[in-house]
Amino acid sequence: MKDFEEGTRSQATEVVLTLAEQVPATLRKEQAIKSDFYPALIQMLTECEEDMDAWTETADDEFGAGNDIYSTGVSSIERLAVQMKENVTLQACGPVISQCLEHQDWKVRQAGYLTSGLISESCKEHMKANMDTAFNTACKGIQDQHPRVKYAGLICLTSLLVQLKPLPQKKYHAELVPALL
Repeated sequence: MKDFEEGTRSQATEVVLTLAEQVPATLRKEQAIKSDFYPALIQMLTECEEDMDAWTETADDEFGAGNDIYSTGVSSIERLAVQMKENVTLQACGPVISQCLEHQDWKVRQAGYLTSGLISESCKEHMKANMDTAFNTACKGIQDQHPRVKYAGLICLTSLLVQLKPLPQKKYHAELVPALL
């Protein structure tokens, strides 16, 4: 409800996120989470600062650190994705992200790339299985004409790199190797 004050919208979002943390299995069964709530959070990402000078001064908001509705959307998508797990998150966000990335409005494209990066932690297995597509998508954002979309593409790519990095191999002390053999 874009007509409501930002504080009201943020608090309503917090109520749903608290429920997601307390009873995630119940919320996973609710169709409205996929059809209404996730899209509403993604819509919040389009309600961003349009002035480039003001944006460069508030770049921390890209990580959900601000007090505006945009920052609420950033932090909420990641929190909800962790609770709703991969299947629900992909069912809800996949089609919306695809639509966003093809949109003419830079704010909508930016929202698509940010969302893709924000869900990468909870959708790690899907991203691994579709690594080429995930990385090509993020790189397409970096090539966008609008600087904010480029930045969102970089955030998406960074999230993918962090989530999909190989696990470090255990190094054994030289004296332990012969004992293991």
